[in-house]
Amino acid sequence: AFTCFNKILASTMRTRIPEFFDFMRVEKQIEWGTKLFCFNSWGLTKEPFSGMYRYICHYYEIPFGGFGNGDFDALCKKAIADINNSGRADKKALDYVFIDESQDFPQSFIDLCEMVTSKKLYVAGDVFQNIFMPISDNVNRADIVLKKCYRTDPKNLMFSHALGMGLYEEPVLRWLKEPEWDSCGYKYKKVGDRVHLSRDPLRRFEDIPKNHKSTAVHLLEGTDNGPDKIVDIIIDIKERNPSLEQGDIAVIFLDAGGYIYEYIHSLKSKVKQQFGWDSNIS
Repeated sequence: AFTCFNKILASTMRTRIPEFFDFMRVEKQIEWGTKLFCFNSWGLTKEPFSGMYRYICHYYEIPFGGFGNGDFDALCKKAIADINNSGRADKKALDYVFIDESQDFPQSFIDLCEMVTSKKLYVAGDVFQNIFMPISDNVNRADIVLKKCYRTDPKNLMFSHALGMGLYEEPVLRWLKEPEWDSCGYKYKKVGDRVHLSRDPLRRFEDIPKNHKSTAVHLLEGTDNGPDKIVDIIIDIKERNPSLEQGDIAVIFLDAGGYIYEYIHSLKSKVKQQFGWDSNIS
C-alpha cells in the first residue's frame, strides 16, 4: 500500500501507477483493491478503501474515528490499543507499506502502519520542508537520505535558504549543526571563524549557461518611487518572457511599516493600469 498526507498526491499516484505499468509493458495490470492500495492517510466513514487508517479499521473491525472524533494522533493511538485488545494483532493487513510525506504525520500513524505490516515499512519525507522547524532525530537514523533537490537549481535554493534563514543577519536567525547541513545536501567547510557552505551542481541544470543570472537584485535609490520601480521590473521581465502571466509574479513586502499599505494600494492600481491584471492581496 502507498499512503500520503495530501489527497491530491494520492489521486495523482493512482493515475500514474497504472501508466507506469503500461509504459513497462507488463502483461497484467496490478489488481487494485486486492494486491495494491493507494490512498491518503485518513479516509471516510462510508468508504473502507478511502484511506489507510480507514482501511485498517475496516480490516481489524475496530471503530473508525472521523474528523469530528478527535485529532489524528489520538485516533491512531486508539486504533493501536483497539487492535491489541482485539486479539488479532498477529494478523497483518498488508505485506509492504510506503508512507510519503512522513513529516506531516504524528509518530503514532507510523507506528500503526508498522504494526499492520508483515514484511517492510518504507517511510519517506522531507528533511527540511519548514526551515524554522528543528530537524528530527529520525534523519540521523534513516537508512537513506536523499540530499539533492531536483526541482530547483542549487544556486536558487542556496539564495532562498540564505534569505529565509537570515544567514547574513546579525545574529543569524536560523543555523544548523554540521550533520544537519550535511543532511540537507550542503558541503560544510569551516575556515577560521567563518563557514563556507556549497552544494554540488545538478546535471538537470547543466544546460543553463554559467553566466546566466537566475537571481537579480535591484536596489532602490532614495528618490525612487517603489511601485513605479516594481512595475518597471515587471515590464522588463515580460519583454524577456512574452508568455508571462499575472500568476507568475509575486511581490513580497518584508517591512512592517504603515507606509507599506499605501505602497500596496498604489502598486495594485499601477499593475491594473499597465497590464490589466487584478492583484490578489494577502
